[in-house]
Amino acid sequence: MLAGSTAYVPLGNEYLPVQALPHVKPRALIVVADGSEELETLVLSDVLIRGGLHVTIGSVGRTQNNIIMGNHGLRILAEKPIEECSFENFEILVLPGVSLSMNKLLIEWFELMVCFVLVKGDGASHLRDSDLVIKMLLWQKQAGRWIAACSSAPAVVLNPHGLLGERATCSIANEPEMTREFVNEDVVVDTRCVTCQGPGVVLKFALTLVKLLNGEHAAKKAATELLYPWP
Repeated sequence: MLAGSTAYVPLGNEYLPVQALPHVKPRALIVVADGSEELETLVLSDVLIRGGLHVTIGSVGRTQNNIIMGNHGLRILAEKPIEECSFENFEILVLPGVSLSMNKLLIEWFELMVCFVLVKGDGASHLRDSDLVIKMLLWQKQAGRWIAACSSAPAVVLNPHGLLGERATCSIANEPEMTREFVNEDVVVDTRCVTCQGPGVVLKFALTLVKLLNGEHAAKKAATELLYPWP
């Protein structure tokens, strides 16, 4: 249930704001599909949980037992299909992207070898093509809640639907697709939207999300566990 940008949770026969229940963990939904970047997905899941968030991984598309095939062939088990997540409240929706530079190299190699290859596509394009994912993102923005995206996802998924802030970053390979001000920084926070350049800085990205959702102390604690200098 939602009123403005405040998240409410059921308690008995009434709803109370999350702020009134300090034991309630902020909820994050990580949305994945075939071709999603495995490193981003796993690091985000781990760090957000360490940072005190309740994390759900939702799968997009027809999958067998909610298992998606990552960008580098690793299988990731999601908790539930995205359809089952669409009626839940999440403080943040997080979109892993895909390493497009690697995809481009593979495509060039395939063309050079004149091979016919069945390609499933990359994770960001699957998220972009999901009407339900876009509806959830638009609702999230309208509610004043957080949206976050890595590598190609800011340009491929968020940019076409006006879901970015005034300033954003993405993988360098996707910079030409950006219509908002591109910022060549690891992580950019603007208007309840957090963007990240790619897998190499996803740990910094994840800790930034922890700080925004659960405070500096939680981010520092998670960083200490990971032997990562923070801030």
